[in-house]
Amino acid sequence: NIENCYVNASVFGENLQGFAPKYLGGIVGANNGQIQTCYTVGSTEADDIIWEYGSFITGAITGWGHGGPIENTYYLNGTEIYGQNLSAVQMKQRTSFNNWDFVGDDNGNRDVWRMCVDGVEYPRLSWEFSGAGDYACPAGVDLRDFAALAANWLTNEDAEPETFNIACDGSLDSSIDLLDLMLIAENWL
Repeated sequence: NIENCYVNASVFGENLQGFAPKYLGGIVGANNGQIQTCYTVGSTEADDIIWEYGSFITGAITGWGHGGPIENTYYLNGTEIYGQNLSAVQMKQRTSFNNWDFVGDDNGNRDVWRMCVDGVEYPRLSWEFSGAGDYACPAGVDLRDFAALAANWLTNEDAEPETFNIACDGSLDSSIDLLDLMLIAENWL
């Protein structure tokens, strides 16, 4: 299974040979499992394919999606069997991403994704900011980050996997503790 991922790069297949079909996708080439809460904004292209050895199948999300569901997963522009197409404007709006858990929203406690302001950039994973003690929106470390840390103080992902706030685990050790407080202190204002 693949969840909570994004790809901001193009995927290109070149000089592909073989006797079976080839699968090229923005997130995964062939999928038998579940893909959920992911997006891709890059293109998927193939060139110089030797057709007599088999077909080549490309897709924005996956080239082949046999078996597993693809849920709440999006791609930028184009046509695709799997996932949902969004425009560049929609990709920069939190409301476009159904059932995603963003920092500061009311859709769950884990705060997996971060997009502080609509229209500025694509969503990013909250842990990308937490290493600098930036646990809450807006960008930068201030009292809001300290309040977020305090609200999740001494929680542990193993003990509370459904409610553990990923955004406050700057040390990436699955515990919200002194190591995470030190990150705020080191980067305060």
